[in-house]
Amino acid sequence: MTTVNYREKILELINNLQEIVDSKSEDNFLDLLHRMLYYAELYFIEKSLEYQLDSQKKAQVKEERTDVVKKLDSFGQRFSMGEKNVFGDVKEFLHQWREKLEKEAQAT
Repeated sequence: MTTVNYREKILELINNLQEIVDSKSEDNFLDLLHRMLYYAELYFIEKSLEYQLDSQKKAQVKEERTDVVKKLDSFGQRFSMGEKNVFGDVKEFLHQWREKLEKEAQAT
């Protein structure tokens, strides 16, 4: 797969997770969060390989990956501990990440 394919899969998962968050349904929340984390890791690995010769862009990808992974992991932990207001934070994060991915898609 390529970064384009991973990006499309992540956007699909964002849409699915957005539906769960909007309905405040707990069904499949963690499953989708884990799948998003999996595809995010693959996406950032592929993106990092694309910038292998550009150390500045590679460092930006690494920083972005760290931020995304920490947030997704945090959301899963908070949800598992019974924190119900995590949905609002997830919704805001998904909106911001979707916009970033869509802008990136338009630039390619």
